[in-house]
Amino acid sequence: EVEIGEIGSIDVGSEAGPGGEVAIRATIIDLNPGGEIRADGATDGGMVALGDSTTGQLNLPFGSSVTADGRGGNGGAIAMPAQGLSIGGSVGASGELGGGAVALEGSIVRIEGQLQAIGRQGAGGSISAIASEGLIVGQTGILNASGETNGGGILMSATGDATVEIAGQLFANGTQGNGGRISITGREDIFVRSTSLLSTSGKVDGGAIVVRSDVGNVDFQGTALSLGESGAG
Repeated sequence: EVEIGEIGSIDVGSEAGPGGEVAIRATIIDLNPGGEIRADGATDGGMVALGDSTTGQLNLPFGSSVTADGRGGNGGAIAMPAQGLSIGGSVGASGELGGGAVALEGSIVRIEGQLQAIGRQGAGGSISAIASEGLIVGQTGILNASGETNGGGILMSATGDATVEIAGQLFANGTQGNGGRISITGREDIFVRSTSLLSTSGKVDGGAIVVRSDVGNVDFQGTALSLGESGAG
Protein backbone atom coordinates (compact mmCIF):
# COMPACT_ATOMS: atom_id res chain seq x y z
CA GLU A 1 0.00 0.00 0.00
CA VAL A 2 1.20 3.49 -0.88
CA GLU A 3 -0.05 6.54 1.00
CA ILE A 4 0.92 10.12 0.21
CA GLY A 5 0.18 12.13 3.31
CA GLU A 6 -1.22 15.56 4.00
CA ILE A 7 2.13 17.31 3.99
CA GLY A 8 3.84 14.89 1.61
CA SER A 9 4.41 15.34 -2.09
CA ILE A 10 6.25 13.87 -5.05
CA ASP A 11 7.72 16.54 -7.32
CA VAL A 12 9.61 15.69 -10.51
CA GLY A 13 8.88 19.02 -12.14
CA SER A 14 11.41 21.13 -14.01
CA GLU A 15 12.04 24.87 -14.05
CA ALA A 16 14.01 24.64 -17.30
CA GLY A 17 12.77 21.73 -19.42
CA PRO A 18 10.03 19.11 -19.58
CA GLY A 19 8.54 17.52 -16.50
CA GLY A 20 9.82 14.17 -15.30
CA GLU A 21 8.14 10.82 -14.81
CA VAL A 22 6.36 9.23 -11.83
CA ALA A 23 5.24 5.60 -11.78
CA ILE A 24 3.60 4.06 -8.70
CA ARG A 25 2.30 0.49 -8.59
CA ALA A 26 0.66 -0.95 -5.50
CA THR A 27 -2.45 -2.85 -4.45
CA ILE A 28 -3.84 0.33 -2.81
CA ILE A 29 -2.84 3.91 -3.62
CA ASP A 30 -4.16 6.71 -1.39
CA LEU A 31 -3.52 10.41 -1.59
CA ASN A 32 -4.66 12.11 1.58
CA PRO A 33 -6.10 15.65 1.41
CA GLY A 34 -3.18 17.91 0.58
CA GLY A 35 -1.17 15.13 -1.07
CA GLU A 36 0.42 16.17 -4.36
CA ILE A 37 2.12 14.52 -7.31
CA ARG A 38 3.68 17.00 -9.75
CA ALA A 39 5.35 16.37 -13.09
CA ASP A 40 5.02 19.92 -14.42
CA GLY A 41 7.51 21.31 -16.90
CA ALA A 42 8.75 24.70 -18.00
CA THR A 43 8.25 23.37 -21.54
CA ASP A 44 6.13 20.20 -21.82
CA GLY A 45 4.46 18.36 -18.98
CA GLY A 46 5.82 15.02 -17.88
CA MET A 47 4.24 11.62 -17.35
CA VAL A 48 2.41 10.18 -14.33
CA ALA A 49 1.30 6.54 -14.10
CA LEU A 50 -0.58 5.55 -10.96
CA GLY A 51 -1.67 1.93 -10.58
CA ASP A 52 -1.92 -1.04 -12.91
CA SER A 53 -4.08 -4.13 -13.40
CA THR A 54 -3.19 -5.38 -9.90
CA THR A 55 -4.24 -2.17 -8.12
CA GLY A 56 -7.42 -2.76 -6.16
CA GLN A 57 -8.21 0.85 -5.20
CA LEU A 58 -6.87 4.26 -6.17
CA ASN A 59 -8.19 7.22 -4.16
CA LEU A 60 -7.67 10.93 -4.80
CA PRO A 61 -9.83 12.76 -2.23
CA PHE A 62 -10.81 16.42 -2.20
CA GLY A 63 -7.73 18.58 -1.66
CA SER A 64 -5.30 16.24 -3.40
CA SER A 65 -3.82 16.89 -6.84
CA VAL A 66 -1.93 15.21 -9.67
CA THR A 67 -0.51 17.44 -12.41
CA ALA A 68 1.61 17.17 -15.55
CA ASP A 69 1.19 20.69 -16.88
CA GLY A 70 3.32 22.25 -19.59
CA ARG A 71 3.87 25.89 -18.69
CA GLY A 72 5.46 26.74 -22.07
CA GLY A 73 4.61 23.73 -24.21
CA ASN A 74 2.12 20.88 -24.29
CA GLY A 75 0.46 19.16 -21.38
CA GLY A 76 1.83 15.80 -20.37
CA ALA A 77 0.16 12.43 -19.84
CA ILE A 78 -1.55 11.02 -16.74
CA ALA A 79 -2.75 7.41 -16.62
CA MET A 80 -4.69 5.90 -13.72
CA PRO A 81 -5.73 2.26 -14.08
CA ALA A 82 -7.22 0.49 -11.05
CA GLN A 83 -10.10 -1.82 -10.23
CA GLY A 84 -11.73 0.89 -8.13
CA LEU A 85 -11.00 4.51 -8.94
CA SER A 86 -12.32 7.48 -6.95
CA ILE A 87 -11.39 11.03 -7.96
CA GLY A 88 -12.38 13.83 -5.59
CA GLY A 89 -9.33 16.05 -6.07
CA SER A 90 -7.86 17.64 -9.18
CA VAL A 91 -6.02 16.00 -12.08
CA GLY A 92 -4.45 18.25 -14.71
CA ALA A 93 -2.46 17.82 -17.92
CA SER A 94 -2.96 21.26 -19.40
CA GLY A 95 -0.45 23.11 -21.56
CA GLU A 96 0.29 26.53 -22.96
CA LEU A 97 0.53 25.23 -26.54
CA GLY A 98 -1.93 22.36 -26.20
CA GLY A 99 -3.67 20.12 -23.72
CA GLY A 100 -2.25 16.73 -22.81
CA ALA A 101 -3.98 13.45 -21.96
CA VAL A 102 -5.76 12.17 -18.85
CA ALA A 103 -6.84 8.52 -18.94
CA LEU A 104 -8.79 6.66 -16.22
CA GLU A 105 -9.71 2.99 -16.44
CA GLY A 106 -11.20 0.59 -13.93
CA SER A 107 -14.08 -1.61 -12.90
CA ILE A 108 -15.81 1.23 -11.07
CA VAL A 109 -14.80 4.82 -11.87
CA ARG A 110 -16.26 7.67 -9.84
CA ILE A 111 -15.38 11.31 -10.56
CA GLU A 112 -16.36 14.01 -8.07
CA GLY A 113 -13.39 16.31 -8.66
CA GLN A 114 -11.81 18.07 -11.64
CA LEU A 115 -10.04 16.65 -14.69
CA GLN A 116 -8.34 19.14 -17.00
CA ALA A 117 -6.53 18.88 -20.33
CA ILE A 118 -6.83 22.52 -21.41
CA GLY A 119 -4.91 24.16 -24.24
CA ARG A 120 -4.35 27.67 -22.93
CA GLN A 121 -3.17 29.04 -26.30
CA GLY A 122 -3.69 25.97 -28.49
CA ALA A 123 -6.04 23.01 -28.85
CA GLY A 124 -7.60 21.10 -26.00
CA GLY A 125 -6.30 17.66 -25.11
CA SER A 126 -8.05 14.41 -24.30
CA ILE A 127 -9.83 13.03 -21.25
CA SER A 128 -11.07 9.45 -21.11
CA ALA A 129 -12.75 7.28 -18.49
CA ILE A 130 -13.47 3.63 -19.21
CA ALA A 131 -15.28 1.37 -16.73
CA SER A 132 -16.53 -2.21 -16.81
CA GLU A 133 -18.95 -2.13 -13.84
CA GLY A 134 -19.95 1.49 -13.27
CA LEU A 135 -19.04 4.97 -14.49
CA ILE A 136 -20.21 7.98 -12.48
CA VAL A 137 -19.55 11.70 -12.81
CA GLY A 138 -21.11 13.33 -9.75
CA GLN A 139 -22.59 16.82 -9.51
CA THR A 140 -19.25 18.30 -8.43
CA GLY A 141 -17.37 16.58 -11.25
CA ILE A 142 -15.92 18.90 -13.91
CA LEU A 143 -14.11 17.61 -17.00
CA ASN A 144 -12.51 20.25 -19.22
CA ALA A 145 -10.72 19.59 -22.51
CA SER A 146 -11.29 23.03 -23.99
CA GLY A 147 -8.76 24.94 -26.04
CA GLU A 148 -8.08 28.52 -27.06
CA THR A 149 -8.10 27.34 -30.69
CA ASN A 150 -10.07 24.08 -31.03
CA GLY A 151 -11.72 21.97 -28.39
CA GLY A 152 -10.33 18.56 -27.52
CA GLY A 153 -12.08 15.29 -26.80
CA ILE A 154 -13.84 13.67 -23.85
CA LEU A 155 -14.69 9.96 -23.92
CA MET A 156 -16.87 8.32 -21.27
CA SER A 157 -17.21 4.63 -22.08
CA ALA A 158 -18.81 1.75 -20.17
CA THR A 159 -18.10 -1.81 -21.22
CA GLY A 160 -19.85 -5.01 -20.21
CA ASP A 161 -22.89 -4.52 -17.97
CA ALA A 162 -21.77 -1.16 -16.59
CA THR A 163 -24.19 1.74 -16.47
CA VAL A 164 -23.23 5.37 -16.93
CA GLU A 165 -24.44 8.27 -14.81
CA ILE A 166 -23.44 11.85 -15.66
CA ALA A 167 -24.48 14.61 -13.25
CA GLY A 168 -21.55 17.03 -13.63
CA GLN A 169 -20.13 19.34 -16.29
CA LEU A 170 -18.18 18.34 -19.40
CA PHE A 171 -16.49 20.96 -21.61
CA ALA A 172 -14.67 20.63 -24.94
CA ASN A 173 -15.07 24.18 -26.23
CA GLY A 174 -12.96 25.96 -28.84
CA THR A 175 -12.68 29.61 -27.83
CA GLN A 176 -11.44 30.90 -31.18
CA GLY A 177 -11.91 27.86 -33.42
CA ASN A 178 -14.08 24.75 -33.54
CA GLY A 179 -15.69 22.91 -30.69
CA GLY A 180 -14.42 19.46 -29.80
CA ARG A 181 -16.18 16.17 -29.16
CA ILE A 182 -17.91 14.58 -26.16
CA SER A 183 -18.78 10.87 -26.46
CA ILE A 184 -20.74 8.97 -23.82
CA THR A 185 -21.18 5.36 -24.82
CA GLY A 186 -22.11 2.07 -23.22
CA ARG A 187 -23.84 -1.21 -23.66
CA GLU A 188 -26.41 -0.74 -20.89
CA ASP A 189 -28.40 2.23 -19.54
CA ILE A 190 -27.03 5.78 -19.66
CA PHE A 191 -28.37 8.52 -17.40
CA VAL A 192 -27.56 12.19 -18.05
CA ARG A 193 -29.04 13.99 -15.06
CA SER A 194 -30.72 17.40 -15.02
CA THR A 195 -27.72 18.93 -13.21
CA SER A 196 -25.36 18.06 -16.06
CA LEU A 197 -24.00 20.37 -18.76
CA LEU A 198 -22.28 19.10 -21.91
CA SER A 199 -20.66 21.78 -24.08
CA THR A 200 -18.68 21.60 -27.33
CA SER A 201 -19.25 25.15 -28.54
CA GLY A 202 -16.81 27.00 -30.79
CA LYS A 203 -16.35 30.46 -32.21
CA VAL A 204 -16.42 29.01 -35.75
CA ASP A 205 -18.27 25.69 -35.64
CA GLY A 206 -19.77 23.79 -32.76
CA GLY A 207 -18.45 20.33 -32.10
CA ALA A 208 -20.15 16.97 -31.55
CA ILE A 209 -21.99 15.46 -28.60
CA VAL A 210 -22.72 11.74 -28.89
CA VAL A 211 -24.69 9.75 -26.30
CA ARG A 212 -25.28 6.15 -27.36
CA SER A 213 -26.22 2.85 -25.72
CA ASP A 214 -25.97 -0.46 -27.59
CA VAL A 215 -28.89 -2.26 -25.93
CA GLY A 216 -29.93 -0.09 -22.97
CA ASN A 217 -31.93 3.09 -22.56
CA VAL A 218 -30.67 6.67 -22.73
CA ASP A 219 -32.29 9.02 -20.21
CA PHE A 220 -31.09 12.53 -21.13
CA GLN A 221 -32.31 15.31 -18.84
CA GLY A 222 -29.27 17.57 -18.95
CA THR A 223 -28.26 20.56 -21.07
CA ALA A 224 -26.26 20.15 -24.28
CA LEU A 225 -24.58 23.08 -26.05
CA SER A 226 -22.82 22.87 -29.40
CA LEU A 227 -22.96 26.43 -30.68
CA GLY A 228 -20.93 28.06 -33.43
CA GLU A 229 -21.08 31.38 -35.24
CA SER A 230 -21.39 29.56 -38.57
CA GLY A 231 -24.39 27.67 -37.22
CA ALA A 232 -22.74 24.27 -37.59
CA GLY A 233 -22.60 21.92 -34.66
